[in-house]
Amino acid sequence: KLHKAEETAKAAEARVALQHAEARKAQGEKTALEKKLRKAEETTKVSEARVKAQEVECAQLQDKKNALEDELRKATEKANAYEAKSATQVVEAVRLQDHKKALEEKLRRAKEASNVMLSVVKDEKKTLTEELRQA
Repeated sequence: KLHKAEETAKAAEARVALQHAEARKAQGEKTALEKKLRKAEETTKVSEARVKAQEVECAQLQDKKNALEDELRKATEKANAYEAKSATQVVEAVRLQDHKKALEEKLRRAKEASNVMLSVVKDEKKTLTEELRQA
């Protein structure tokens, strides 16, 4: 009976040791995921700062576009008011229109890049949060 009790105790100790090892492993995985999450949060902050910078640039481009549209409108009104179609006024209107188109394209690309980066950042944060929750 003593022998059987010793075997039972050894088996119980082995189970406890295994549970401790599993707990250490799980803690290690949790720590690794927490480190990954912290790194992702830092990356997210950097990305969010970039997105904000792009949003500021977009706003500046929009302001420039609005100013150019206003300038174009005024130039067109002036040309219509004087019914003048001098070569200089036509060239200036074309230049402003081309500049407006170039700014609109730049604004469109900046908005697209901003949306893509924000989407990537949100997806990465969601994934890491889910991994940490499961750990």
